[in-house]
Amino acid sequence: MFRQCFLPLVLAPGVSQENVLPQLSDLHVHQLVRSETTVGQVNSAQLGLKNLGSTSFAHGDVAWQERREKLSRRFPLAFAHDTHPTGKNAVTLAATAPLTVLYVLSHYFEQLFPSGKVPSLVRVHVPGASYPFEGRGDWGILSEALPRGTQLEVSLILGTPDQADNVPEINVKETRQGVCRAHGAVKVACYEHLYQHLANQLAPPHLAILFNPGFPQITRRSWDASLLWFLEKQIPCAVSSQVTSHKGQPMGGEPWNPRFTETVDEDFATDATLMAYGAQMWGTTASPFPIVTMKGEKQFGRLLKNAVIAVFQGVRPGRNLPKQPSSLPPGESDFLRNFDWVTFQDKTDNDEIRAGLETPVSNRYDAASNAVYLKVLEQMVAKGELADVPAKMSQIVLSIMERMRHNTPLPARAWLYLAERLQINE
Repeated sequence: MFRQCFLPLVLAPGVSQENVLPQLSDLHVHQLVRSETTVGQVNSAQLGLKNLGSTSFAHGDVAWQERREKLSRRFPLAFAHDTHPTGKNAVTLAATAPLTVLYVLSHYFEQLFPSGKVPSLVRVHVPGASYPFEGRGDWGILSEALPRGTQLEVSLILGTPDQADNVPEINVKETRQGVCRAHGAVKVACYEHLYQHLANQLAPPHLAILFNPGFPQITRRSWDASLLWFLEKQIPCAVSSQVTSHKGQPMGGEPWNPRFTETVDEDFATDATLMAYGAQMWGTTASPFPIVTMKGEKQFGRLLKNAVIAVFQGVRPGRNLPKQPSSLPPGESDFLRNFDWVTFQDKTDNDEIRAGLETPVSNRYDAASNAVYLKVLEQMVAKGELADVPAKMSQIVLSIMERMRHNTPLPARAWLYLAERLQINE
């Protein structure tokens, strides 16, 4: 049904994992960290990200704060409180995913483990993972953050294994061999499949975490099935979102307001999606471990990946979940099958929207898409971007917006019109 990549780490008797890892001098590491190009090519194991702290996540925020402080002293540029680019910094890329998991486990420890007791095996699922980002993580960092006698199992669910989202590309085969194995008390298992196809075949996680999932974009409609599953099974779930630096510098652990500002900021889209599903929120906070990537338009500053973390479990009282639809509404399949995709792709250079529109979704995903894309269109109108379009086109767009306001699911024809005419194609 699915591919599992798990290679156990075998060491000679009496030899610890730490002893076989090559180490760099502090001076050498600091020199490498200051060179984005060089650092982007350094193996994370060479950096020796050990001894960042001894406090377990069971002690709350002090666990991630201790490691954040030591990282800042040892590698000043890795998570600096400014807009210095870190998208090619090997330390940043190796530490971000594992330490974000640590942040959620420690910051929400009381909600995750109400009895105060941590099981001997803690399971974390990472749906939507890829080797260039989550696969780069030095997951062994978390061995030092576990309560005594506890092991951690991290399952990377890699639906698009080689997708590099604003981080450097990697050699997938080498990365797979390096990450899909045991790292001290942490075991990383890799499944190259979509989460909804194997969720029921894995032991349920104590925590699921999604890094920049992109919902409720039309091209990300496959997330609907997973969201419904998380909510139905009462799985605690964290969602990481990217924003731009024009919204301010995220201060790790502090409450964050995911208000709508610009379409490039995804925190509002995440929040609107969770609200549409009726999710019971635990909180939305700034991430202590963002990645500063590309520089966009001048007024927006730099893109901050993994900047905001929203956490939820189940649905609010009185809210019910819909069933996952098995087919598209009547007539939609015929329309999509007969649509001129060759001409559309020539005009839009979009080869993902077809798969998205062919994926049946619940009315909750439709509601989230309406809420987010309505904001996008309202902003375009407010900025005068539709002032010079033909009257008929303006009338059609305003009609689509009215349907969105009344939370009426849009047919595929409408989404394709917006993609072709207004370049709203994600």
